[in-house]
Amino acid sequence: MGQIPIEISSLTSLQNLQILNLADNKFSSEIPSRFNNLKNLTYLNLSNAGFMGQIPIEISFLTRWVTLDISLLLFIWATSET
Repeated sequence: MGQIPIEISSLTSLQNLQILNLADNKFSSEIPSRFNNLKNLTYLNLSNAGFMGQIPIEISFLTRWVTLDISLLLFIWATSET
């Protein structure tokens, strides 16, 4: 179990990345909010990856979703305060 490697965090600079599969890992950190920089992402699989905490609200800003798999994870969806 560990933190998300810095190399994965740097994936957020890949503007044309469409598919990201991080399933079945043993991370013990939160999902980086910088994933919202992946504007062309259509598929994100985080199932059984060990992430914890809140799902960053920034992920909802991605507009090209086809699949988001967060199965087998216990998260709290972050909401903006009104």
